[in-house]
Amino acid sequence: MKRGFVDVICTTGAQAYHDLHFAYGLPVKQGHPKSDDNKLHAAGVVRIYDIFIEETGTLLAQDLKVREFAKTLNEKGDFSSADYNYALGQFVLKTAKYPERSFLAQAAKYGVPVFFDSNSNHSIAMNNAAVYLDGKKTDPSSVLDILESAAIAYSSKSTGFVELGGGGPKNFIQQTGPTIKQIFGIDFEGADRGLQITTALERDGGLSGCTFSEGVTWANTRKHRRTWCRYSANIQ
Repeated sequence: MKRGFVDVICTTGAQAYHDLHFAYGLPVKQGHPKSDDNKLHAAGVVRIYDIFIEETGTLLAQDLKVREFAKTLNEKGDFSSADYNYALGQFVLKTAKYPERSFLAQAAKYGVPVFFDSNSNHSIAMNNAAVYLDGKKTDPSSVLDILESAAIAYSSKSTGFVELGGGGPKNFIQQTGPTIKQIFGIDFEGADRGLQITTALERDGGLSGCTFSEGVTWANTRKHRRTWCRYSANIQ
């Protein structure tokens, strides 16, 4: 981002939420993926594969920070998740001890839009819901996310994407082509190039592992550019 190689990011709200732990210096430890989850739960530890996170010292502390930020929102009209994340990143830059450890904060610093693939299935959204009950407008517009991301793709002279993993963000970033061509009826051939690094098995029809070749039919990627590089990485 600092060197200008990244123009836009789509991430899950979960990735953005857990990214903030590092900015605020909250405890995150490496454990073992085969640990006894009953014992971890009794000890107040939650697990994401081999990552151990304290329920009280990390999650609840992070929730307080997210709600503190959400209460500062003064939006009157609709706003996109990119607008939300820019404001959140600016908040982190001002309030966190280690903002350089957060990709969300650095994206705000360098003016890189960050979209959520979903505005409802993560801890940031859960905290937004709590603040919403206090009368604050905290819910980003999924419609604006679609329109803004499609506008970025359409207005770019050349487009390419790097996918780390798959799932919702992969679908979000690749749906810009069908939005332009299928929904708005504008001639558009999709991205010029793409690279996916994933542990998912490559197979047609899968969200995380669907082939780039399949995406050509949806105008996700250009018809005449079929020389894709794709690597499956089993990260230890």
